[in-house]
Amino acid sequence: MTSFDPYFRVGTVEFKDSTFYKLGRATQLITHVADTYLQAHHGLRYSSFLVLLILRTKGPCPQHVIAESLGVSRPSITQRIAPLMERGLVHGERQPGVPRSIVASLTDSGRDLIDAAWPGLEKAFVTVDEDVDHSFLTEQLDLLIANAERALEELPAVPVASLPRQDEGTTPQPASA
Repeated sequence: MTSFDPYFRVGTVEFKDSTFYKLGRATQLITHVADTYLQAHHGLRYSSFLVLLILRTKGPCPQHVIAESLGVSRPSITQRIAPLMERGLVHGERQPGVPRSIVASLTDSGRDLIDAAWPGLEKAFVTVDEDVDHSFLTEQLDLLIANAERALEELPAVPVASLPRQDEGTTPQPASA
C-alpha cells in the first residue's frame, strides 16, 4: 500500500490521520449504521427519522425550527417532510399569514414508528459507543466545535451568489466592498 501524498497534511499530521478525516469517517459510519437499521426495519432513512425525533421531543413546530435544530437548510427539511406526510407520519398545517411556512406535527402513526424504532436504533448506537470515554470525547468535541466556530468567524464572508455551480469551471470572484 502506498503512502498518502505528504502534500495533504493538516499541520504535521497526514490528512488520513487528521481529526477532520476521522470525524468525517465516524459520522459517515454512524449514519450508515442508523440507515441500515432504520431502512431494514422501518423503511426510513436516518435523516427522516431525525425530523420525526425532533417533532417527538419538541412537539409541533415550523419547518425553520426543525432545520435549526438539525443544523440544515429549510429546503432540506421541506424535502424530508413531504414523503413523511405522504406516509401519514407527519401532518403539516400552513401558518396563517405566512404562506410558505408549515407547522409540522407527528401523527399517531409517526409517534408509533418513533416509539417502535427507537429501541433497535438505541441498541445499534450502544454498540457504536462501546468502550468510548464519553466525558473525554465530549470535552474534545466541544473544543473542536468552538475552534471551528472561531475559524468560521476568521474566514472572509463569501456571498453564496459568487460561488460557482459544480457544473461551472469558473473561480469565485471576491465580493466588492
